[in-house]
Amino acid sequence: MKRFFFRSLLIVVLTLGFSLPALADTIRLKDGSVLHGQVVGFKDQQFTILLGSGARGRKSRITVYMEDVESIEFDSTGGTGAG
Repeated sequence: MKRFFFRSLLIVVLTLGFSLPALADTIRLKDGSVLHGQVVGFKDQQFTILLGSGARGRKSRITVYMEDVESIEFDSTGGTGAG
């Protein structure tokens, strides 16, 4: 009985996890590059952005200078901010 419950719970969690839309801000750079991630900070004329998910669900953190950014579109459903 416990095995059935945990298996059912796992299926529900995985289904919900894959069905939720990915929350990502869109950062367009002046060189034409486009980054999809989450803007998590702004300090000293630099944006800090979390990108994707790497090994073991870790995300890469990059820093982009404000002068290199053409535009940023914040995901309207996420609670992100530029600090």
